[in-house]
Amino acid sequence: MDKLNKIVLTLLVGLTALSFTDRQELPIAINGTYGVCDCNEDVSPVFELTLNDDHTFRYVREDAPGSGVDVSGKWVRSDNTILLKEYPADVSIHDKWKVDEQCLKSRKGFEWTRLCQVKPCR
Repeated sequence: MDKLNKIVLTLLVGLTALSFTDRQELPIAINGTYGVCDCNEDVSPVFELTLNDDHTFRYVREDAPGSGVDVSGKWVRSDNTILLKEYPADVSIHDKWKVDEQCLKSRKGFEWTRLCQVKPCR
């Protein structure tokens, strides 16, 4: 085997080995308020999820006429997934969120939701 083939083979083996290494992503600060809201005094938020430093959350959703959701509980993070826990069991909410840059996205049945960081309305 000549010298050029050895160099090419070494590079290929090295690049292949690098593709199997565990890539550590920089942690994204996720505390804050995510949602879609109009912060006018007369209008309440349409959909807002606030994640606090102490791992508590507040989930406000008032986009369906005649029904609204305003629950609080605790949240945990595993890699790029946020799970909402310890909220009233009789309330149905998006409780699993994926971190997507500065936004959170969730799917519940056929309903897809994406909330991005916003200034808190309240």
